[in-house]
Amino acid sequence: MADSLHLFALAVIEGFTEFLPVSSTGHMILYDEFFSGSGEAAGLTYMVVIQAGAMLAVLHIYFAELWKWTKAFVMARQEGGRPATPAQRSFLPKLALSVLPFGLVGFVFRDNIKAAFHADSVAWALIVGGLILIADELVRKRKGNNNRVDVESWTWKDALVVGVFQCAALWPGFSRSAAAILGARWVRFSPEGAAHLSFLVGLPTLVGTAGYEMVGTWSELSPDGVTNLLWGSAVAWISAFVSVKWFLSIVGKGGLAGFGIYRCILGVGILFLTRLGG
Repeated sequence: MADSLHLFALAVIEGFTEFLPVSSTGHMILYDEFFSGSGEAAGLTYMVVIQAGAMLAVLHIYFAELWKWTKAFVMARQEGGRPATPAQRSFLPKLALSVLPFGLVGFVFRDNIKAAFHADSVAWALIVGGLILIADELVRKRKGNNNRVDVESWTWKDALVVGVFQCAALWPGFSRSAAAILGARWVRFSPEGAAHLSFLVGLPTLVGTAGYEMVGTWSELSPDGVTNLLWGSAVAWISAFVSVKWFLSIVGKGGLAGFGIYRCILGVGILFLTRLGG
């Protein structure tokens, strides 16, 4: 019963934080380290694979747009049979391009990344990412709001820039969402547009990450382990759906500085607790 409650809590945390700029993996590592004694390998597989459940929430919310871009790419048509625009036809290939840097760097440094799955590393990643989010908000207020909202307006160069920024998320605790948002902000998207783009860019990233982990561990999973992954993914789906809707309702009003402050407070608190415990 205790193990089931622990896995349920991890799934809720994963779903709610996956698309917020606060690091879902970082929060799960912290919960796993401070509130449970679960084995590291099994915990890591569970934490990575249930991200696929969070991905389903974005597929649900943005299905109409994704279907439009799929038709444009495959058939060069949009609704009503009209020819698709070049931006619509190239959206999915740009999405694929935005994942390549993350995938290549992640594969090359995979062992180093796994070694960084601990509380101290996560704490510093939270603090560094939080300070960058606060700095971005201050710059935005000084220079005015970057006003690109339409995600179809991004260029091939923009996709590559966002992809390079996403590599920062390979540092556990930095946050893939925060990295993608900062990349989109760099190419002059508004907070709302950057959030929208980060949700979409996250889809192939999460599919690749979860798929890679599943290929490496599937043969070692017990029937109970598979069951846990399935219901954990379902819980993450529901939690992520609520989170994405909430984030979209506030990001245009309050910006990102509040998330940056939260990250810094949490990171400092973790460092204090780890030093206290040591």
